[in-house]
Amino acid sequence: MEVDWNRIEEKWQRRWAESKVFEADPVPKGKRTGKKEKGLLVTFPYPYLNGRLHLGHAFTCLKADIYARVKRMQGFNVLFP
Repeated sequence: MEVDWNRIEEKWQRRWAESKVFEADPVPKGKRTGKKEKGLLVTFPYPYLNGRLHLGHAFTCLKADIYARVKRMQGFNVLFP
């Protein structure tokens, strides 16, 4: 069975662009409309420039990235620098 990976990727890229899953609104809709909105700011410790990067840095960043993406999919307005 032949799989057209390009077509599958285009489908998901289009769906993500339409839902604006990669966008964060710095002024939440709730502030403009007066309604309560679930907001979340996710940060992680950036590595220092005077040390060597190692796998632990990627692991720490990955956990924060996954958490931010899951919360965004759950409807939170997530700001993740």
